[in-house]
Amino acid sequence: MQRTIIEIFEGMPDYRKGNAIKHKLSDILMIGLLTIICNGNEYTSMAIFGETHEKILKEFLELPNGIPSEDTFERVFAKLNPKMLASQFQVWVEEVKGLINVSIDGKTIRRSKSTGKKAKHIVTAFASELQLVLGQLATDEKSNEIPRFQSC
Repeated sequence: MQRTIIEIFEGMPDYRKGNAIKHKLSDILMIGLLTIICNGNEYTSMAIFGETHEKILKEFLELPNGIPSEDTFERVFAKLNPKMLASQFQVWVEEVKGLINVSIDGKTIRRSKSTGKKAKHIVTAFASELQLVLGQLATDEKSNEIPRFQSC
């Protein structure tokens, strides 16, 4: 059975104790992740994103005390172990990897060649049925793009 990313985040160790736990760690992490996906890059952005989308977020997050504040996001993320968070995220990626069809495509960036410099090449992985770009990598030269992405 494939777990949701929220279920995986619920497995993260929570360093907070006692009265410091007003919001679920998985709720905080999920709002943070969604904010980053939507190009937010500050704790203020996370609080604003949460407040703006609170009605929708309540459909899949518990949010027992509403949306966390900017200060709460900052305190929680400052003390999180980034390796542990990356590891949990990787677990989720591995679980969903087989559920979507990924296409790989390489392109040469037009007009990127200049005197003494080779043209730049980009390899893109995308899930067309989701209309989602999963990642892009710059390559030094044009080559078979599939091995480039498989090494990541």
